[in-house]
Amino acid sequence: MPMRSRRLPDSMSRLQTRSPEATSAVLGALDTAAHRKGDPLIEIGQHADRIHFITQGMVRSYFFKEDRDITLSFSAE
Repeated sequence: MPMRSRRLPDSMSRLQTRSPEATSAVLGALDTAAHRKGDPLIEIGQHADRIHFITQGMVRSYFFKEDRDITLSFSAE
């Protein structure tokens, strides 16, 4: 398992104790994707239909109001 992929099971174990089989089943259902700095995870007008786990870097959550972008939060690995 690549180093970045090991961080997610470690994070999951802090949330709830689960068997190695359950952890394996969850990880098997996940897809991984790499995004470049500045690329949106969700386009304007779209609804979120995924959960994103950040394994490297940071993400800024924001919305637009009266032609300004308003930052809600920053999330890091």
